[in-house]
Amino acid sequence: MSIIDESLLDFCRRLPKIELHAHLNGSLSPLTIQHLAQLHSISTLDRPQLPPPPKFLNMAAHPEAQFHDFFPLFSYIHQLTADPHALRIATERTIAEFASDGVVYLELRTTPRSTPFMTRNEYVGAVQDGICAALVSSPSIIVRLILSIDRRGSLETAMDTVALAEQNHVSRGGHVVGVDLCGDPAVGHFSELKAAFDLAKRTGIKVTLHLGELDSMDEESRLMLSMDPDRLGHCTFIAKDVRDQILEKKIPVEICVTSNLVGKTVTHIDDHHIKDLLMDSHSCVICTDDSGVFDCALSSEFYSVASAYSFSRQRIFTIAMEAVNSIFDNETSTHQNLLSQFDIFAKSMGLSE
Repeated sequence: MSIIDESLLDFCRRLPKIELHAHLNGSLSPLTIQHLAQLHSISTLDRPQLPPPPKFLNMAAHPEAQFHDFFPLFSYIHQLTADPHALRIATERTIAEFASDGVVYLELRTTPRSTPFMTRNEYVGAVQDGICAALVSSPSIIVRLILSIDRRGSLETAMDTVALAEQNHVSRGGHVVGVDLCGDPAVGHFSELKAAFDLAKRTGIKVTLHLGELDSMDEESRLMLSMDPDRLGHCTFIAKDVRDQILEKKIPVEICVTSNLVGKTVTHIDDHHIKDLLMDSHSCVICTDDSGVFDCALSSEFYSVASAYSFSRQRIFTIAMEAVNSIFDNETSTHQNLLSQFDIFAKSMGLSE
């Protein structure tokens, strides 16, 4: 077992951080899940009895878990966030946990769902209510919302999600800044939903896509790149020509190290593609993906990268600060706010900007 460098870990905790790839339901901590389960048990709503938690509720605790074991977890978690009240609480608590870890800007992503207790529109409203509530107790964090489109869904549903994103966009007083393609990469194909993302681009909504999560997806990856997405998630399995395009187009990549390791799409951190991308001076944003399911925090992700590659504190600070260039919020005041926080931190630590 490696020895923990407490000084470096403390630095990573105090470091201002930007989180751009965090799925709401996958980011619920064990304490939040326990709290929601208690709420479920005393709810006056006509809800079915909650089944026992699945075996792989926390994948990090089960080395035998495989990538495909991850997705069934959500059928359980979704039962906990099936009504507006529970969803609002889940959102509020999750944001507070990110803020306590030193996250100063968060783009939380979630797939709008209809349940017996709310419509898709009410789902988005409940998440935004949770954001507003969280900002009262955690005023130092800036929170924006990305609406996810599940690749297993229909084009009609995807189009509706884009409409919801437009209606609740930050430019209209909401919190939404973009849309995302997510879900089980072994199901569906981007071509079936591309029209929705084309519409998002035409209406000024930012786009991020999960790309190359499994091997042999190069044809789909090329189609994704053809629409010039604003960011990409993972990019674990990509052919040379796909990688060359990503570098040439300078598309930022959302990197989720623990997610890749626990899901076994990467065998060891020494083999992780973030190393080569950073060597090519490509924009990489360190993220958590599903901090609850993978039992990680953004501070620990930075620490893992710093310790694995012997990065200096200056290098880690620069990676964190440069993430400002990849956020979906275009407001000058937001960028100035974040850069000011990095400037204050740099001066307190004797670092250069």
